[in-house]
Amino acid sequence: MSQTLQQYVQQILNGVVNNLNTPGNAFYFPTWLASNGYDPYGKNIAMNWPFTMNSTDMLNAASNICSDIGGANPSVCASYKDDYIGDPANAPVLTLGGAAGDLLVSGFSNALIQGMTVQNNDLPLQISTNIVFSTLPNLPPEPVISGNFSLLQHCCCSTDGKTCDLASVPYTGAGTFTASIVGVSNAAIMFEITQLAQGVLDLQVNSINLTVPTSGGAPNINTTVNILSFPPGTNTQSYNNLAAEAFNSPSGKTDMIQQINSVMNQPGQLSSMTEALSKVVDQYLESNNLYPFNHASLALV
Repeated sequence: MSQTLQQYVQQILNGVVNNLNTPGNAFYFPTWLASNGYDPYGKNIAMNWPFTMNSTDMLNAASNICSDIGGANPSVCASYKDDYIGDPANAPVLTLGGAAGDLLVSGFSNALIQGMTVQNNDLPLQISTNIVFSTLPNLPPEPVISGNFSLLQHCCCSTDGKTCDLASVPYTGAGTFTASIVGVSNAAIMFEITQLAQGVLDLQVNSINLTVPTSGGAPNINTTVNILSFPPGTNTQSYNNLAAEAFNSPSGKTDMIQQINSVMNQPGQLSSMTEALSKVVDQYLESNNLYPFNHASLALV
């Protein structure tokens, strides 16, 4: 009984997955990721990830910073009765990165391809791929996001403690951070084979979606911060608490994963993954004398 197109391509992809998961192979996936600039990612690429922090805890922590500044500098407000508060109209903004090398994503080379599944029997063939991270021994145990950050906070004078009487003043602090993703993460990659003919197999990667374990309804990420500079008059511990709150809040953790997915789904990244996957498939077909396809195999197309 002859194979369907779906069965035929599935057989090819099963062999590709085996190549990707075999140490010592030219296309062993962990080695390929590290040697092609994906682990660590960001050494030669400038990345800036801004997060607006709107949570109640974050706003309260930010107001404590403004109170410290006002207490140390009474002249900031025209009246000694005024409070120095966080500007309600300008939530704190946490920005990760800066120049190339200021923001690094590492540890994702601990990757295992669980499978590539052909989902239909007609061109273009839709194919789903699942990758699991942090399960292989002798490789980085968990993904880590690290680098520089700045934290912008606006403060203003207020007679009622709720609204600004005057225009707010920006204050910026900075430091370094290390954020570790705890547990086994997954990435779902969707690609399609758009053309299959004698000597031709064209494919295209369409999307990459990273999901990470959760704890308390938010991504399970542990972050430590090291404050290097902070606004004059600020209590060091208060500012450390503000930075820690920014990183460890549910919105901060969620935004971090969203930023990774945003980067990986940029057209240039999808094009690079398409080129890389094409090379892997070509290598497998050539090494197994399956490429170019013979007329018998293509009779089912």
